[in-house]
Amino acid sequence: MRIFLKAYKKLYTFRDYVYFIRGDRMGYEDKKRYLDMYRHYVSRMNNYQTEIDFINSLYGLSPSGISDMPKAHNQSDLSDRIIKIDNETKKFINKLRKEEEIAATKAREVLTVINTVKDETDRRILIARHIQLMNMKDIMKAEGYSRSGLTKRYKRAVNSVQL
Repeated sequence: MRIFLKAYKKLYTFRDYVYFIRGDRMGYEDKKRYLDMYRHYVSRMNNYQTEIDFINSLYGLSPSGISDMPKAHNQSDLSDRIIKIDNETKKFINKLRKEEEIAATKAREVLTVINTVKDETDRRILIARHIQLMNMKDIMKAEGYSRSGLTKRYKRAVNSVQL
């Protein structure tokens, strides 16, 4: 559902309208989702890399499939198959490069937003979580926090982000 706010002459979603009425632009979950953009693109890049690896594994033709004996009606031309695999790999590599460019842009955006946080420890926690993609357990060890202490500090850090 989209709502037109005449004061801003812009189309907003219903959630944006609710934030506008309440005076709160983004809540904790929305800020967290924004900060996770880079993680999302890294995950997509990993998916493309998995696809590329799978397609490349198709190059490993089994020795029983390759012989110099004629194959009557089921004769296959390996060069056509390799060309198809090559084309598929190139397609996924191009998609991967595009995702890498987008991920780099998102990382810069997220880092710029994280740098608006005034507290140094909060910044380190957010960078570890959303740029270095560390899990909370590793951040607990690195920063010396308990699980509950880090959760509270992380929530405070996310809420202190200016979006």
